[in-house]
Amino acid sequence: MGWQYKGLNGWVYNCTASSTATAQNQPYSVPATVSEKFQLVNIPLCQFAIFYNMDLEICPGGNMTVNGPTYANGQIYADPASGATLTFAGTVNTTAPSVIYARSPNDPQSSTPNPSVDYTDPQSPVTNSPALVLPVGTNSYQFGSTNVVAANNANSVRAILDLPPDGVDPNSQMGQEYLYNQASIIVSNSASGDITAYLQNPNNISRLTPIPNNLTNVTSTPLYNKRGSITGYTYMTNLAYTFATNASFYDYREGKTVQAVQLNIGALNTWLSGAGSTYNAQLYNDTGQYIDSVYVYNNAPSDSSDLPSVRVANGSVLPSQGLTVVTPDPLYVLGNYNATGSALGSTNTANTAPAALIGDALTILSTSWSDSYNSSTSLSSRNAGSTTVNAATLEGIVESTKVGNKKYYSGGVENFLRLLENWSGDTLTYNGSIVVMFDSQYATNFWQSPGIYYNVPTRNWGFDVRFSQSQNNLPPLFPSAPVMMRQGWTAN
Repeated sequence: MGWQYKGLNGWVYNCTASSTATAQNQPYSVPATVSEKFQLVNIPLCQFAIFYNMDLEICPGGNMTVNGPTYANGQIYADPASGATLTFAGTVNTTAPSVIYARSPNDPQSSTPNPSVDYTDPQSPVTNSPALVLPVGTNSYQFGSTNVVAANNANSVRAILDLPPDGVDPNSQMGQEYLYNQASIIVSNSASGDITAYLQNPNNISRLTPIPNNLTNVTSTPLYNKRGSITGYTYMTNLAYTFATNASFYDYREGKTVQAVQLNIGALNTWLSGAGSTYNAQLYNDTGQYIDSVYVYNNAPSDSSDLPSVRVANGSVLPSQGLTVVTPDPLYVLGNYNATGSALGSTNTANTAPAALIGDALTILSTSWSDSYNSSTSLSSRNAGSTTVNAATLEGIVESTKVGNKKYYSGGVENFLRLLENWSGDTLTYNGSIVVMFDSQYATNFWQSPGIYYNVPTRNWGFDVRFSQSQNNLPPLFPSAPVMMRQGWTAN
């Protein structure tokens, strides 16, 4: 691996490219062949504690330590508050000529004079590094230390979350860039609320096998007369699953009611050991992999008051083979995720499963969250409970920007995990990898200072070092970036 990828692991492919030329219209021309040997290395992006495919802002209000590698396909703005220290306890790379120890020009807050930023790696920060990109949105590649690749176009790379276009072979190289085509289970809903699920088996003649619904929900709506008295009820029946139902709650940052497809992980575990065991065994027999990923697409209508989204709940214990949840929609986590017993509140992830959460944006709802909260529920009435989330994440953000004469801060890495509660006195423990590849498309309201829709927690955050220790610890489906390493030329 090159020096800029120190400490990382990847899948290595030894390659040779050869070209033979013969002069034309020459009576005694001799063909000449030139060959180049190189290695193609796929680096899983979750091996970075922080990876940004754009400018990276990290301006914490208190002490913060990043205990893993940091890489930015753009500028790094590092500006901890006065009296706080930001420590990078891993390698730091940026494609920019330097790290800027101040806030972004689009951040309305004042920069800290002489901010305290420490590096434990003697070579860091490494500037003018080559961009590290996914194989989408660009036609160029990187050879050796030559920087010939720009950062992924944010709109292009976001397409990996979307439904694949018609006519794209799902087994082709292009088709496999869409995470939809890699997921074990596909879940979607209709505008009326019915939920359907399919097992995806690429080795079946029929790639998608319908999974029968095992839950029927009946909801009643009262009918009123002019005097306000109930005269009867209307009933609606929706088909769902024990592991996939509908839920709704209010998002105070977006100012909208979330209409979510909810994935109940505990119920999914129960289904996998019962009715779903046949599907699990079939997939393993055909592909060598158990069900380890779910793609959820929410077809609920989006408007000025409603936000179609996906929520994972009851996720303290994941399937032993790991689980990745992918959606093009905003993603919410309710309560502890991939953490139980001694893992709660701990940076020890030895007993966790490989996990990833991939979506438009990521919001954490604490163990004390209630769906009964509405637009009138005050922040002081939304007291959080300490919560632990262990998963690699790949999401979008709302970048710092200037609209007219007003500037807006992105919230920085320190606010990458969105919050909606009063976390004062409570701890949010997060172990994983923060990967930002694009701008949020649906959850697009700007970050606002604490005290408006959330109050800050005690942050107990860390990089999950297991992602760089073994291939078996990697979350299913998590994207990798290809890098070409030059070995040498030969000619004859």
